[in-house]
Amino acid sequence: MNIPRPLLIASYLAGLTLVSCLAGVVLGHHLGRATAEQRSNHEYWNERALADIDRKVGLRPEQRERIRAHLDQAVEQLRGVRGEALARTGTIITRLVEQAEGEMDAGQRAAFQEIKPKARDLVSIDLLKVDRPVP
Repeated sequence: MNIPRPLLIASYLAGLTLVSCLAGVVLGHHLGRATAEQRSNHEYWNERALADIDRKVGLRPEQRERIRAHLDQAVEQLRGVRGEALARTGTIITRLVEQAEGEMDAGQRAAFQEIKPKARDLVSIDLLKVDRPVP
């Protein structure tokens, strides 16, 4: 069977486009994940913050080390605050769900069970996002 040349070229171009798109998606996904992991790494964050300060201010080596120690201490404190905030947020949301359930009748409670946040979701502040119409 002899395939017409224009159809063959179009098929090759379509295949090349598909492969390129898939490679771009996979590469973008891996790059995005690596960037997110790097940003969540406190050592990277400290180095980046210190480099920004050094570039703008021009720190001496001894100042750089003292500021690095301050950054490390602040990051440890922020970790503690974040953990406390997540725990408190979960407690408040649990209490809110229980209070809301207490106001419902049996039929409403059954329907509410489907949309009720699970325990694992209670540590996510995204749960508090509410879309309200703009007046």
